[in-house]
Amino acid sequence: MLLLGCIVLAALVVRLIGVRRGLPYIHEWDEPYVVTYVVGMMQRGDLDPKAFSYPSLYFYILLPVVYLCYGYLRLRGEVASRWTVEVVHPQTPLSHLPPAPPYWWYINHPAFYLWSRVVTVAFAAATVILAYRLGRAVWGPAAGLLAAALLAAAPGLVYYADTVRVDVPMTCFVSAAIVAGLRIMRGGSLRDYAVAGALAGLAVSTKQAALAVLIALVAAHILNPRRRGPAIGEAAVLGAAAAAGFVVGTPRVLVTPRYLLDVWASEARAYGGLPTLASLKAGAVQNLLYFVHPMQGGSPSPEWYVTPHAAFGIIPVLAALLGAGVVTARQPRVAAYFGAFIVPYFCLMAGQRNFFLRSMVPLLPFAAVLAGVGATWAWSTWTCGWWRRGAPPGIDGAASRAATVVAVLGIAALLVEPATRAWQLAWALRREEDTRTEAVAWVARHARPGDVVAFDTGLRWYLPDLRSLPCDVRYATPDRDLAWYQRQGITLAVVGDRSGLRDAPAVADIPRPAYLDGGGDEDGNDDAPLISPRVRIVAIPTGAR
Repeated sequence: MLLLGCIVLAALVVRLIGVRRGLPYIHEWDEPYVVTYVVGMMQRGDLDPKAFSYPSLYFYILLPVVYLCYGYLRLRGEVASRWTVEVVHPQTPLSHLPPAPPYWWYINHPAFYLWSRVVTVAFAAATVILAYRLGRAVWGPAAGLLAAALLAAAPGLVYYADTVRVDVPMTCFVSAAIVAGLRIMRGGSLRDYAVAGALAGLAVSTKQAALAVLIALVAAHILNPRRRGPAIGEAAVLGAAAAAGFVVGTPRVLVTPRYLLDVWASEARAYGGLPTLASLKAGAVQNLLYFVHPMQGGSPSPEWYVTPHAAFGIIPVLAALLGAGVVTARQPRVAAYFGAFIVPYFCLMAGQRNFFLRSMVPLLPFAAVLAGVGATWAWSTWTCGWWRRGAPPGIDGAASRAATVVAVLGIAALLVEPATRAWQLAWALRREEDTRTEAVAWVARHARPGDVVAFDTGLRWYLPDLRSLPCDVRYATPDRDLAWYQRQGITLAVVGDRSGLRDAPAVADIPRPAYLDGGGDEDGNDDAPLISPRVRIVAIPTGAR
């Protein structure tokens, strides 16, 4: 328990390091698809998210956090009422109709995003504990500890724990349902059926893709050695508990079931629907490669806003493949149970039209558990046995010490790659400030009293930061030329690539991160998030006014 506590603490630390990344700007495409609607529930004082691209459970989990954050800001005098929290940028058109949709990768109080990300981190840490329980249940405490350590260090779970997305909470509920389902597979009671079904329902109420966990629970029911015939009663309890868990998380399904089913069916069709052999051939390789190779996204719609990272690492993946073989040979019922989730889920995600790295996050706990099994089996079967056979009489102590050294080296070899990559990723996320934040800091350091600084409105500045600057702040639209700046008495102009001053000599040039060069928001479209644009600071020469 002490070792597990240290592992979970390390998991929390490495994920909390980067939890402030990008703020006050929002760098992740999908975060507003959660936070905006939760803030809306807080402002209206109701429980209707008004959006159902995802089911509702995570929205409700975040709602008390949003209320607490609002209460804290109110006590500090930073907000006057709920409606002073703005989730649409004030410089964008008011029309919600094409071709000018609102720019909603914005909030005037980024603490709502910060604390919502902390909730995701908590789910990630809980998933580490569940990986330990699953590994322990399958192969003993050593395998459980290795699984927890590997999942704590998995870069894929580090990256997505720093965002307000449904994928990590879904992974946590799926892992909990799989742990509970083991009891069913090993002859569980009606209570075990009810617990596993309820957890599965909560998982599906977090994200629709978790439906695959129900296949695993049905497999656990079939594999139950105490089952007599079809066991309709147990299956009914499982199904009823799953339905209840789903309704608890998404109660709107009782009011407008047809509407929600239509929305989710439309979402499924948009992402590719049911996989085909052709779509699997196209997507399986990319999804598998993500486990070992740093990636940013895939064609035809690469996630250009995602910081490149690998989900796991080559040595842990090799250990997981060994563990899969060991479990299949030694515990075929467990292998069938795991496979009943892994195979359908992987095929469903790999067969989609678009390749999203986050789709593989729910498979990481299974990879960690299998890697823990593989490493533990290798140690107990080969290494430990070799030392015992080769130790001469009378030097058991020396052999034991040598075996301990080999075990430590083996654990280090298993963890060094994911742990190093996870730390590098967390540190990169900690230092990931938006270029506009860097530009404001430059102006704060270099502007002199009496300077007049104009900011390009096309870059959508975070207004409180600009009001705090020790200079006179003005705004300029991108079409303004040098003569206009001179007539206005501007001293410094902070502009983007769409400005009329984009080719003027600059006293400071703040480039975009290299990983963003391949695509994204260079055109400044209102329907895409503006992330770390290139910012140039131009000293305006004195001229005729």
